[in-house]
Amino acid sequence: MGRFAVVGVGNPLRGDDAVGVHVARSLRDKLPPDVDIIEHDGDVSRLVEALRQWDRVVIVDAVTTGAEFGTIHEFDVSETPLPAEPFRCTTHSFGVGEAIELARSLNGLPRVVWVLGIEGGKYEIGTELSPKVRNTIPRVVEIVLERIRQLRGGGFQ
Repeated sequence: MGRFAVVGVGNPLRGDDAVGVHVARSLRDKLPPDVDIIEHDGDVSRLVEALRQWDRVVIVDAVTTGAEFGTIHEFDVSETPLPAEPFRCTTHSFGVGEAIELARSLNGLPRVVWVLGIEGGKYEIGTELSPKVRNTIPRVVEIVLERIRQLRGGGFQ
């Protein structure tokens, strides 16, 4: 069946950039033990190396597209590139899109990769999640749980 992971990307000290980490933390007691939950700071080289470990991955990160705060964007990047621009936001010098494409070019991309981007807008050091982004977390958790069910080919409790 392969190894599974949920990777929450972000900086917990930079407002909405922390949303991926908050989603990962919210999933800790909801996923079966064969699904790894990783909090990641978004460093491209470490993310590329981490992606080699799994066969199926769901990545959650903050994005900036100009949509309303808390909007959820979903991408299946197993076969096609992630639009890089929305993932260049916030605090990462390079984004999740570059990490995915670098992993793909090095033949290190998992077989299945889903990316959930949550529209943020407040990324200042020392700030908390904006209310609209915080209120999105339960919905994102449900989407991740559904993706994991699909990737596992069945349900779990």
